[in-house]
Amino acid sequence: MLQRQQGKISAASGFDDHLRHFEVLNRLFRSGVAPRIADGRFQGQGKGYNTRFDAPEARDWYGQSDPCCGFDYYHGATLNLHWGFGDSFIANIARSLQEHSMIPAALADKLQNDPRAPNLLNAVWANIGRFIFPWAGKSFERISGRKLSMLLDESDDLAQRYPQRVAELKTRPASFPHYALVEKNREHYWQQPGVYAAHLSSSWDQGMSKADRAFWEREAAEHWLFGNNIQDSRILPTDALFRVLDMNYHPPLPSIQRLADSGPSPFVRQGYSFLGVDDRESILPMNNGPDRPKKVFQFHYRYPMIGGPAPIGTCLDELVEIAEGLFLGQLIYSTALLVPFHSATDPTEYQYQLFGYFLLLDNTWEQHRQAIGFDINTLS
Repeated sequence: MLQRQQGKISAASGFDDHLRHFEVLNRLFRSGVAPRIADGRFQGQGKGYNTRFDAPEARDWYGQSDPCCGFDYYHGATLNLHWGFGDSFIANIARSLQEHSMIPAALADKLQNDPRAPNLLNAVWANIGRFIFPWAGKSFERISGRKLSMLLDESDDLAQRYPQRVAELKTRPASFPHYALVEKNREHYWQQPGVYAAHLSSSWDQGMSKADRAFWEREAAEHWLFGNNIQDSRILPTDALFRVLDMNYHPPLPSIQRLADSGPSPFVRQGYSFLGVDDRESILPMNNGPDRPKKVFQFHYRYPMIGGPAPIGTCLDELVEIAEGLFLGQLIYSTALLVPFHSATDPTEYQYQLFGYFLLLDNTWEQHRQAIGFDINTLS
């Protein structure tokens, strides 16, 4: 069904990139069930996971042990893409016309429903991008309270709290948007404190209270995980470049690599890190009902200490499960590129828009996908 709909959406939006052509996927997303976090691990329906693995290798996170526990991963496939900037452009024009009473609301409505430009983004992806872009899915693992508190910190003294991490941000040109947030926090650019400021009067390593440590351990166990996007072997010719671009880019641990090699679609690198969080209300109005907001699982890339190369710092994806082991995701970006991110800012200020849909698949679904040739990224 998804393979058939992918073709229909591509054909319908080819000369008219309007979200109405995506309504089948929109409805499917709204009917999906949000996965959750259970004891710090990604948990879906039924069996609830693809793999459950604790890596035996020792690993460090800025001076303290950080073992890879509760590791899970899902294969990725892109369905259809959409140029979300067009939606913000039309909405901003319509709002401006109404605010200035220049033209009746009927024209604003006409602007919303008129045909758009051709869907070049989807066409380029379908004919070129999927063969060269090495994205292969996402991996998840448990996160410690210490690590979580650092990555969600928006204090004004981040350089003093986490000097090594901030130095890495500063020396990576592609991470400039994240480092700029560090500077803006230092300058008190925002009047309101961050959402988690009440539990970040000190960093974990510099005198955090027992009560705040307990809060972060509880948050990590009940709501959050650490994640990476995974890449297949097509990335290897540009391996050196990505090591420079992405401060979080790395090869898997040897035991993780063996696990990946045993699956239907191996991956060889991890990067473009994010924080996954459950039980969140969707940031897209189109997902929410009149009486009840849609609950989703979110992938956060925007907090300053997460890092990662542009434009990933404007991304905030959402995910639901549509069948056991099969997840539908919305690729969401801010289109207000000049509005810097802060957790206390009203999300509407960022003009988040849908840029497309993707799938995450467990090993069984991935084998089915390979068998029917759905969104296969090889020319043979």
